[in-house]
Amino acid sequence: MIATVKNEEDRISEFLDSLLNQARQPDEIVIADGHSTDETPNIIRSYIERHPSIRLIDTLNLSIGEARNQAVKEASNEAIAVVNCDRLDPKWLDTLLTELSSADVAVGVWKGDAKTLFEKCVSELTLPRVSSDEFSPAFFSNCAFRKSVWEKVGGYADSSAGEDTSFAFRLRDHGFRVKRVTDAVVYNRPPKNFQELFWKKFGISKADARLRQLSKFRHHLRRWTVTSLLVFLGVLTLFIPTLLWVLLFSVGTIIGATIFVGVKTAQKLHDPCATLYVPAIIFVNEIGHALGAVYETLGRFFVK
Repeated sequence: MIATVKNEEDRISEFLDSLLNQARQPDEIVIADGHSTDETPNIIRSYIERHPSIRLIDTLNLSIGEARNQAVKEASNEAIAVVNCDRLDPKWLDTLLTELSSADVAVGVWKGDAKTLFEKCVSELTLPRVSSDEFSPAFFSNCAFRKSVWEKVGGYADSSAGEDTSFAFRLRDHGFRVKRVTDAVVYNRPPKNFQELFWKKFGISKADARLRQLSKFRHHLRRWTVTSLLVFLGVLTLFIPTLLWVLLFSVGTIIGATIFVGVKTAQKLHDPCATLYVPAIIFVNEIGHALGAVYETLGRFFVK
């Protein structure tokens, strides 16, 4: 089992406890630490004293993708399970490895591990949901595969965001059998405030553009089209004042749609205050995605 961590002192103990309480214990645990500046390495070392199966490697100056590749190289087993620093369902590893016996790659799912109302809203709005037979690259930081498969696709991309998505498409392009395992659950902790949400989505979208993840293009196209049309209408109203009503109607429709989503989310979470959070979360999420893609695209265009 391999994991990449950096400055996770608030969550590393919960992660390791859930890992060590697995119904099926991993033969070895390789943790790649991105040269944390908090207490993460010391906490891990305290666990190593009690659990010799855990190994800690320092991956200073390596991206998450490179750190994962280094951890896979360090592992001695053929079957590799990959996860982030999140709380694991007790049957996570056993379920993944059982299904791996009839597939080249077994992929689990995420569920929200939200503590606050803001985090619950973010989980409800941003965590991907797919059917058991649907290919989704979003879950490939929660998976198990054989080292030989990893070698054939060239490992993970050199990136600190989107590396799991790139790995997923490499697996698909090579024709490997990917099996969705809905019982292999990882409880993901969402961003805890608007700033974290923005920079997370900005980084993901920036990486998608850098790695040229074409599956995401339709989402960026939607964002760019809507934004461009609103800006275009805004400029036109300077010359054709009657178009102001069209602009106001368009903006009103978008705001109304987000409020509707907020009401539905509030009903699901049984908390009316969610109605206030949701429109702002949708706005920050969309802006983060759009600006990340634009930033990377323009940077690649101007920096040759």
